[in-house]
Amino acid sequence: RREAIKKSEAKSAFVANVSHEIRTPLNGVLGMAQLLSETSLTTQQNGMVGTILTSGKVLQHTINDILDLSKIDSNAVVFAERVFSLQEIVQDVFVINEPTARSCGIDFSFQVLSESPTKLVGDSMRIVQVVNNLVSNALKFTDVGFVNLRVSVRDGGSPNTRQLMFSIEDSGCGLSEHDAML
Repeated sequence: RREAIKKSEAKSAFVANVSHEIRTPLNGVLGMAQLLSETSLTTQQNGMVGTILTSGKVLQHTINDILDLSKIDSNAVVFAERVFSLQEIVQDVFVINEPTARSCGIDFSFQVLSESPTKLVGDSMRIVQVVNNLVSNALKFTDVGFVNLRVSVRDGGSPNTRQLMFSIEDSGCGLSEHDAML
């Protein structure tokens, strides 16, 4: 038992140190990018700074989740409930991944089906994290061709509840039958 407590304390100390060591420079990068965005930039430069800010915020949220081991250990992860724009979060995923797609010669597109509501309530940062991972994997396993992200919303089964449906279609190698069953 003493050994387990010692390990837990060591883990907590490590997490606190790593948290500070990662968050401090990331906050500096985000702060400088924000200041840069407030200067006179070309349209292309503005887009690049926007990508830095969006990617940095997603990274910051991911780091916060990873480093908050106490919440993970106690199954107390809390989902945010904020109003968000579905179009904006899909655009964020696009902005983060489009440079990779372009550099690989992959046609990357997205479509938010017209029946989708403009405003929803939920944890938009977690949605961006998950969808970003899916798109990133699709791009990683697509050598030539396309990756398309399609989003629709369907009834969630009770009043004021909706289910977001994200689908990714690509011309990549796909999964084996065995992997698809996992």
